[in-house]
Amino acid sequence: MMKKTYITMLTVLCLLPGMRALQAASPALKVLSAVPKGQQTSMGRQAVNIHFNQPVVALGEDTSFSSDKCPFTITPQVKGTCRYSGTQTLVFEPTENWPDATEFTVTLPKGFKSTVSGQKLGNAYRFSFRTQVPQITYVIPYNNEHWISLNPTLYVTATQPVALSRASSFITLAAQEGQNIPVAARALTEVELDKHFSYLSSQEKQNVFAVSPTQTLQMGQKYTLTLQEGLPAKNGNLGMAHPYRTSFFTYPSLKIEKVLSSGCLPFTPAVYLSTPVRK
Repeated sequence: MMKKTYITMLTVLCLLPGMRALQAASPALKVLSAVPKGQQTSMGRQAVNIHFNQPVVALGEDTSFSSDKCPFTITPQVKGTCRYSGTQTLVFEPTENWPDATEFTVTLPKGFKSTVSGQKLGNAYRFSFRTQVPQITYVIPYNNEHWISLNPTLYVTATQPVALSRASSFITLAAQEGQNIPVAARALTEVELDKHFSYLSSQEKQNVFAVSPTQTLQMGQKYTLTLQEGLPAKNGNLGMAHPYRTSFFTYPSLKIEKVLSSGCLPFTPAVYLSTPVRK
């Protein structure tokens, strides 16, 4: 028994210089790549991956652990599971879809250690990404549409719900001369949803809101609706990344533009008006 113990200790002592030499020969531990980064358009349950320049865990080791024991942190905190994929990639997978319109910061602390080479991360590694923010898909009336009422309701469809309590300060309606018309944003009534948006799913209907000028518009004018950068999402702390603009024309004063009273047979007299009229 003593002989076996002696041989084991001798073997370890012989291997130690080689192990130290291996550690000394290993390159400094670095992060080669990390995803996702920057503004994202669709996330779902996309994983966070950090890939290193060398193995950080040996094959066969237990490589799965809960999010609270993950080597890196995510702020704001998200529930999920953490694991190694192979020996050089650290992966975090959320248990639910990433929340919309939120900026997340991932931090791998200084001193993170490879259990294979013993090398440590010299500096903290930090990166961030932003989940999908609101985007405008279309507005009714459509761009450059004519003969719009002087007291119109504009219907705006987005990719996700917006914070209506704060939306009005991010919306402008400008007349052709540059005058800004005050507006109010609100949710649609059930009658409006059934009348204009019955083809949308219940989830999609939550992405539609109404914008109305608080004063009567002028006849025969071009108006431009601008939904500004930063229009806030209902959920999350981010808003629209880019402004959205669309224009429309109010109906002009009623007047006769042209009259056809004579012509070659067969002939039908005609009167052309400046704006449509009801029959």
